[in-house]
Amino acid sequence: MTKKQFLLELRDFLNGRVEEREITRQVHYYEDYINSQVAGGKEESLVIEELGDPRLLAKTIIASSPVTNESRRDNSYGNTESVKNRYHPNESKSAGFFTKIKRWGILLLILFFVLVMMITLFSIIRFFIPVIFIFLIIWFFMFVRKK
Repeated sequence: MTKKQFLLELRDFLNGRVEEREITRQVHYYEDYINSQVAGGKEESLVIEELGDPRLLAKTIIASSPVTNESRRDNSYGNTESVKNRYHPNESKSAGFFTKIKRWGILLLILFFVLVMMITLFSIIRFFIPVIFIFLIIWFFMFVRKK
């Protein structure tokens, strides 16, 4: 499916169910989103596939767009920061701790955990070596030497 087909289907499913102003706002939003993702290096077809079925998007828009809610119909495209945050939610200031950590940071954390576990295991083994050695000496003198 192309961007044009996706946007036409979205418009068709919204037509008559929400105000024309809301339809235009939503179509512009998804058009801008697709364009920003394509400009970021993604393939258009992959972006559209990730968005899903336009009918399901239309149902969500219809359910969340009551006609009386004026704040939903305000056009916020002049605010580039809010548009950036909608397209790149992981870059927001309120992103979680783990979303900011790079993969190598997580790998270092796992490596550190494994290292601590190995040190603990070797400490336990080091404690039991003298005990095992003494047990072997006793066993040697009790059973092997009698023969």
